[in-house]
Amino acid sequence: MKILIDLQCCQTEAQSRGMGRYSLSLAKEIVRIGGEHDFIFLLNRHYLDKSADLITEIAKLDDLGNVILHDYPSVQYDWHERQRREQVANVLRNDRIETVSPDVYHISSVFEGESVYGAAAAFIDFPKPPIIRSATLYDFIPLLYPDKYLTDWPVALWYKRTSNLIPQLDVGLAISDATKKDAERLFHMKPERVVNIFGSVADHFRILPASEAHRGAVWRRFAPGQKFILYVGGPDFRKNLDGTLEAFAIANKELADKYKLLIVYDIKGAEALALREKAARLGVAPLVVTTGFVSDDELVELYNAASLFVFPPLYEGLGLPVIEAMRCGAPVLVGDNSSLTEIVDDPAYRFDATKPADMAKSMVRALTREGELQRMRAYSRERAALFTWEKSARRALDAWEETYAARRGRKTPSAAGRVPRIAMFTPLPSAKSGIADYSAEFLPALSKFASFEIFVDDVAEVETYFDDMPIWHHSQFPFKAHLYDAIVYQLGNSPFHHYMLPYIESFPGVVVIHDAYLGYLSYDPGNPDAFIRRMIQEHGGPARAIVLDGEGGDRTARSLVDALPCSATATHRSLGVIVHSRFARNVLVGAARPGAAPQIAVLPQYRARPPRETTPSRAQARETLAIAPDSLVIVSLGHVAHTKGVLELIEAFTRSTAAKSGKAQLILVGELEGGANHDSPYAREVLRAIGDRSDIHITGYVEKEDYDLYIAAADIGVQLRTLTRGETSRAILDLLTSGTPLVYNRMGSSAELPSEVGVALEGYASADIADALDALAGDPQLRQTYREAALRYCDETLDPDKVGARFVQTVVAMTARAETCGPKIVSKTIARLLRDAPITRELVQDIARAYVRQERSEIAPRLLIDVTHIREGDLETGVQRVVRELTRAAYGWSDAKVRPQAFAYTDAGLIFADDYAQRCGARAAVEAEDMRFGALDFRPFDKILMADGTWHLADWMREPLARLGAIGGEAFGLVHDILPLQHPELFEDHVKISVTNWLTLLLEKGSGLICTSQSGADGLIEWITGSGVTPRRGLRIGYARLGADFSSRVDVFTPITAATSDLAQRENLFLMVGTIEPRKGHDYVLDAFERLWASGVDATLVFVGKAGWSVDSLLQRFENHEEKGKRFFYLGFVPEADMARLYQSASATIVASIAEGFGLPIYEAAHFGSPLLLSDLPVFQELGGEHARYFAAGSSAQLAAALREQLARGPIPSKGVSAPSWADCAGRIFEFLDGEHVYRQF
Repeated sequence: MKILIDLQCCQTEAQSRGMGRYSLSLAKEIVRIGGEHDFIFLLNRHYLDKSADLITEIAKLDDLGNVILHDYPSVQYDWHERQRREQVANVLRNDRIETVSPDVYHISSVFEGESVYGAAAAFIDFPKPPIIRSATLYDFIPLLYPDKYLTDWPVALWYKRTSNLIPQLDVGLAISDATKKDAERLFHMKPERVVNIFGSVADHFRILPASEAHRGAVWRRFAPGQKFILYVGGPDFRKNLDGTLEAFAIANKELADKYKLLIVYDIKGAEALALREKAARLGVAPLVVTTGFVSDDELVELYNAASLFVFPPLYEGLGLPVIEAMRCGAPVLVGDNSSLTEIVDDPAYRFDATKPADMAKSMVRALTREGELQRMRAYSRERAALFTWEKSARRALDAWEETYAARRGRKTPSAAGRVPRIAMFTPLPSAKSGIADYSAEFLPALSKFASFEIFVDDVAEVETYFDDMPIWHHSQFPFKAHLYDAIVYQLGNSPFHHYMLPYIESFPGVVVIHDAYLGYLSYDPGNPDAFIRRMIQEHGGPARAIVLDGEGGDRTARSLVDALPCSATATHRSLGVIVHSRFARNVLVGAARPGAAPQIAVLPQYRARPPRETTPSRAQARETLAIAPDSLVIVSLGHVAHTKGVLELIEAFTRSTAAKSGKAQLILVGELEGGANHDSPYAREVLRAIGDRSDIHITGYVEKEDYDLYIAAADIGVQLRTLTRGETSRAILDLLTSGTPLVYNRMGSSAELPSEVGVALEGYASADIADALDALAGDPQLRQTYREAALRYCDETLDPDKVGARFVQTVVAMTARAETCGPKIVSKTIARLLRDAPITRELVQDIARAYVRQERSEIAPRLLIDVTHIREGDLETGVQRVVRELTRAAYGWSDAKVRPQAFAYTDAGLIFADDYAQRCGARAAVEAEDMRFGALDFRPFDKILMADGTWHLADWMREPLARLGAIGGEAFGLVHDILPLQHPELFEDHVKISVTNWLTLLLEKGSGLICTSQSGADGLIEWITGSGVTPRRGLRIGYARLGADFSSRVDVFTPITAATSDLAQRENLFLMVGTIEPRKGHDYVLDAFERLWASGVDATLVFVGKAGWSVDSLLQRFENHEEKGKRFFYLGFVPEADMARLYQSASATIVASIAEGFGLPIYEAAHFGSPLLLSDLPVFQELGGEHARYFAAGSSAQLAAALREQLARGPIPSKGVSAPSWADCAGRIFEFLDGEHVYRQF
């Protein structure tokens, strides 16, 4: 089923209350255990700015592509205008839901408090059947106590109007038996339509170890050293706080001030004053304490520390605090009413909540009777174990599945009782297509249930005609389209269906997909680039990665065809899709995202049992084929190819007892791959495996008559697959309908066959195949059992009349559902609603914008990568190298959930930076003509990765980030380093100010900061702690060590320059690589070598790197050095091949920074085997570990000593320094953006 869960109540103020927590916990568990279903989440676009935590939780469940949004013009107007606008909102919401075509629409809460005065639009009606309408039913307390809750007439009107929708529900998920009975009593709902699913609480509610139970800060603050009775609730009359105070005062007369009453509620103002006054009047003021707001962790500590938990409401829907307390092992007393009697089923632990004296009596008994608290704690543990989210989720799924099964069994009536008229696009014989044969055989059965007209590519080539079924050339369809009730397109993975594609787009209908992989349908060998571009658009990174690694042209196009479903073009525009297996369905859903996928139904391929009068008998078939009557015949049908497990079957047969008996033979009925000459390595391998055996035969291609003879002659059929693309094996169906005992392996659609129809293998190991053959060969009764089961399955499931009836019913239902929604229906409905009052231009525009926004919400969110600086010019700095490599990795990422888009900041706002992505090789060459320019607009849930050091733009970025946050997007910063803040003396003041502003912005508005090393993360956390900036709640800190794929860009055959060749011959060559900057330490490294040279050491020092800033005097020193060109060389830029040779030849690579964010030269040097001499910065020690020699940063003397030590004792090998690839680095960053690899969270 496709299940749409409305989680609006997890976005509004209810998100922090029991209703919001219940809804999210239930939804998460339903998704966890309901893996066979597709789940989509519906959110309210008006509350995305308050939904960060919810979005994070949904992202953990699945791709945010499974979230859709509903939108509408603001409803926050006066009452009369609000009513009009809520009707519009309701039309838009229902259209959004019906467009997605879920099987189940579940509303987490029908009663949304913000629908009275807030931004949430009230429910006025629900989507139309056949969508199953479901809702969680918490309680109907306002109807039970109207004098308390429904005295404000707008509230009363809203609540009563919304209540009237309850009877429309197909499934009500009550959270208790009390609520179930109320629903049946108040709304006359049939008992079978309301299911009690109970509920549970989060796992962090638990019994703490004794050492933790009494150390909570809240307990120490409010009841230090004293026992206490715990109450969780507020002044709402139903929560019975007054009764609790009175009961506590009565009980205290016997308890003698030994216990405090701790009230967990953030009570303020007049309510707090009234509470204090009442406690004073009762004489217990010093013993009554209110905690104010407490966190979940603090609440757990209080439950664990409490002597007794009292829950005295007059009525409850469930009573989650009771389960929370029980989970924490607290002794519990509850009111003897409503759902509380279901949680606490022992009357000894209940009291009459309307009588304070009875409550007091229970308190005193629990706290004074010997052993009573221990018994109550044991009871709490026992009862708490019964309430789990898994049980609740299973009950919900069972209710939906039962309703869905019952609804599927009902027939969809045709319009006005007439036979539907259906247009079908399909190839027909003589087209050499299996689907042509399938349609020709299936249409007579279908014609019993509908009137069909056929549209083909070439009428002249058609060999099969039908009575009362006209066959037309497809060009005539546009003139006849209005005549049909439905349109069907039969699609397979071949060019025979290519003519249908323009019609699918212009005249959407129901698409029947026979092959889950459809690359050859739209692949045009004459125009591979267009196909490649389309595959990149549809599949993103996985397709682009293949293209970037390929040779281009037809070879790359064929690689895409083999690797990817390529089905989006054929399915996204359709009204519905029919496939023949759940495997094929899962392939389509994986490619399309459930939120964007159309209705998908799984119907088996029909297969009729062969007519007895025309089917040869076993004896006749064997006589015709010259097979001995007593021979055991094992057949495998179809093309003898590498995907069919033929070699394993031959080996299994050879080793089987059946073969050794001399009476068995294996017949491979089909043509060996490689053509008539068997011109393929696999064909030659098959022939070698057969050798000169006379009991294994390959028939070659056979006509249908002979094909049927081999089936009739067979005792056992074997059909194996080593690779599947979602096809349904016609050979398996032929064997099943003939009753031939079958051996098959569970792969693709064959895994869905019932186990009793044949011997199902999990793989295709020859030993397992041999065992199966021998089991069947040696037991005629077993073969008969499988034969009967196979024929029974065919009669019940594959019968043409049964499949045909379901097929027509499904097509008609899918078409009818699609016709209930869409822009035309929406505009007509809204016009009718608003016809009695003036309509402003503003409202019309708001409606149009809302409709477009919610329709576009199924467009997948993106990862927006900031390339502002590098787009202007790649200076080959370390930061820009990171940006370049991350961009390349993102665009070619194998996970389609990462949808990258490079962007840049300009005076005009954010713009597309496809030009840079193209230039740096992140995009494929064929994408050049599809580059986008101009303004970039945010989509809901987009994520920005600020990677390009645009620190000076912090103030300018504030407004775009606010806009992004308002639609559920997130901003992340890649922190290369915070050196300007740690070493301000090395930087100009404006740099420090810019970095501070940039970090502050992301701390306040962002979702996370990721550093390039653990050391960097530690430094950032230390700075944040001392900065005085309060990070946004939930802000994540992580780290991902940078990659080094230096070698991947070096061609070993690239010649190097003569100068590099000369340097590489030197014996004591020391290398230093990196931009020339003061903090890199070039000056004191040169000092150290001057010490060595002065002492007679012969060594060569080479600096490689572009000049940075504030280094004029240092460059002058290089230029004027007496060893320049002798034993000291400053090379500036060096080609990559030359760089590799220098690393390989160096006695050591020196990285001498006095402050550094990372140190890519360490990885690069180690990759080429260069030993390492590193300053002792924490980040260098993190990267180099024990595989480098260290010296004090900034000390020329210590560096000189380290150099002498290496020359005397030899280098420390660097081979243990392992650098992640850029792909590994990028992967960790992308996973961090999704909530993984969190090092610290605020």
